[in-house]
Amino acid sequence: MLPALAANASDLRHRLDEWAVTAGLAPELVEVMSLAVYEAMANAVEHAYRTASPARCG
Repeated sequence: MLPALAANASDLRHRLDEWAVTAGLAPELVEVMSLAVYEAMANAVEHAYRTASPARCG
């Protein structure tokens, strides 16, 4: 588990990509899913924790 910080988003995206490839997902699906999840993480980091401590993800 990692704090929901912008600095950790890239690491989490790589972990997701590795999991998806290992699970046998098609490369096109891995790419689309990775981008969607990365955008969701970025939005959460940017908007959800402005006044509170970050949650943990991963």
